[in-house]
Amino acid sequence: MQNTGIVNRERVLVDAPPLSPAETLGDISTSICGRITISIHRDLDEIEALWQEFENTGICSVYQRFNWIEKWMNSAGKELGASPYIIVGMAAGKPMFLYPFARYCRGPFCVVNWIGGSHTNFNLGIYHPDFIKNVRLNDMRAIFAHVIEHADGIDAFELCCQPMSWQGHNNPLNFLKRIASPNHAFSMQLEATFEDVLAQHNGKKKRKKFRAQTRAMEALGGATLIRAECEDDILRLLDVALAQIKVRLDRMGVNNVFEEKGIRTFFSDLAIASLDEAEPSLMIYGLEVDGKIRATFAGGGHKGRFSGCFTSIAMDELTHTSPGDMLLYMVIEDCVNRGYSSFDLGRGEERYKSSWCNEVVPMFESFIPVSKKAILLTAYDHLKITVKRTIKQNPRLWDLAKQLRARRRQ
Repeated sequence: MQNTGIVNRERVLVDAPPLSPAETLGDISTSICGRITISIHRDLDEIEALWQEFENTGICSVYQRFNWIEKWMNSAGKELGASPYIIVGMAAGKPMFLYPFARYCRGPFCVVNWIGGSHTNFNLGIYHPDFIKNVRLNDMRAIFAHVIEHADGIDAFELCCQPMSWQGHNNPLNFLKRIASPNHAFSMQLEATFEDVLAQHNGKKKRKKFRAQTRAMEALGGATLIRAECEDDILRLLDVALAQIKVRLDRMGVNNVFEEKGIRTFFSDLAIASLDEAEPSLMIYGLEVDGKIRATFAGGGHKGRFSGCFTSIAMDELTHTSPGDMLLYMVIEDCVNRGYSSFDLGRGEERYKSSWCNEVVPMFESFIPVSKKAILLTAYDHLKITVKRTIKQNPRLWDLAKQLRARRRQ
């Protein structure tokens, strides 16, 4: 491939602050921008300035914002014993890519995964627009071969929950060895007005249902949309959401990852810190009826895209009215009014997601052994994902699996 000469188009690059001392892995030649200097950073503070500048000009999701990453590492990451393993690629003093990785202990193995792991709907790097637009297979293989060659003490890279593409660009990491995920993600484009959005998504039926829900709630004093805009509202809605999620997952027999140590602290710290952001990294909504929160929805924004993070509904006398659907209707309308141009509901197939979202985002996983002892580990990971995907793609097997799961929990 002909050299596209990124270093000669510095007018489109951001002036980045110099990197602090780190573990420099040396230079590597690529067709995309000549020589790239790759380094590993084990301290978030030392690259905070570069990171925050890069997230504002590069291509990434809300889950790669420094605020999100820092809050995770200081709460759930700390409980997991994770440590930063941030890989940065620089060319001509400018950031080309940044991978927010962390080292985790998995039994006798030391593995590298994305910060946040499966709690993150979309794991990807931060990329300079020219890099992601022009990078090719040989570039990525050379970069990661260089990284793996210098990965002392690392047994494997286990990279989960990655979108095949983002913002119209191919995800560079899908050039590496990969396997399709069991769950795809769902998204939609938002029009200029909510009426235009409804027109694209069976609006007549949705308006009719919303009016019926509104009438049903009026008998109890009406439904109120709450958007948490102070610390008290955040803590109240978060506690309700986690309690509602627990009840629902217990009934389904599903392991409740929201009960893991540090998760509540992470969400509360992130939502509170987001109060000072022009585009909140995490905002929590609630639907209140008759003095009780009947449903919640949380998500965060970055560059005009709002990403749903979690949702919950109360299992009570109003469950049959679908308060979660009513809240989602109101949240999407609020996002349109606040100027968002796209909206996603994350990974996992659910009726409410396919009802709104007309774009499916294929997802993939990467399991790359580094040490010889990790070959069996990554083979097991690969097999587990294959089995999960096979079951979920077969309606009969998936129904049976859900029944067995619920019975086991009972």
